[in-house]
Amino acid sequence: MLRPYLTSAKRSRGVFLVVGSIAAVSCENSVASSDESVASIVVEPASLSLTPGAARAINATLLNETGARLPNDGVYWSSANPLVATVSDRGVVTAVGVGKTEVAASKSGKSAIAQISVSTPPAALVRVSPTTSTVLVGGRVTLSAEVFDAGGAIIVGHQVSWSSMTPNIASVSARGVVTGVSPGNVVIAAIAAGLTGTAVVTVQPIPVATIMVSPTSGTVAVGASLQLSASLLDATGRVLTGRPVSWSSADPNTATVSNNGLVRGRAKGTTVITTTSEGKTATATIVVP
Repeated sequence: MLRPYLTSAKRSRGVFLVVGSIAAVSCENSVASSDESVASIVVEPASLSLTPGAARAINATLLNETGARLPNDGVYWSSANPLVATVSDRGVVTAVGVGKTEVAASKSGKSAIAQISVSTPPAALVRVSPTTSTVLVGGRVTLSAEVFDAGGAIIVGHQVSWSSMTPNIASVSARGVVTGVSPGNVVIAAIAAGLTGTAVVTVQPIPVATIMVSPTSGTVAVGASLQLSASLLDATGRVLTGRPVSWSSADPNTATVSNNGLVRGRAKGTTVITTTSEGKTATATIVVP
């Protein structure tokens, strides 16, 4: 604001002559007038490193030709690749997917660019689900693996490799499908980002569905013998091998039966020979004449 002040005065020929000096006092403002042209834009920070889902604001400063700040309004924000990061009309950058992009602040034909890098956070844990499961020999169960960061958030995009600690009990495919090979317990491992998660799979034998005895009836003289045999079948009718079988006689005084199904006549009469396996039974009628 300019303020004139009088320093001296004298009268000459009826006219007052004023000799003075003018001192100017100026008040400087940190922000220039809003109608000045934008000469340049400065963004801060000029680069950001984020993880998916994280957000952070970028500030844009408008400057005139003398470097004075202009009012920070009317800035247009844009992202070169919204699939990597988006930006709001206030400069808030939100990471979307892994990759790199640029975020620009623009006004009056001037712009400034911030470099944005989005990367996955370090992995801290690999978890396999389910942690325990049961499958029959020849059957299948599918496992899944998830990778977590230190904060417990799921990290996507990591390659997972699978392995079986005991392949002769169960095998596992590249997609986590476990196939039972023989009865027993096996540890299945999922490896991702240098970390390992495990699950225990129990492989059980295919259950016996029915037993067939041959012959189903027979005659054996006193002191003579007759061999019986038992065939164990699953639900599809396939013969099962390697299963324990027990034998018993309803009347050992008439005929006895050994552990391998050999019947011996002891005295005249009739008895029933029973074979049992995994809770299933079958019988044969034996006559001792």
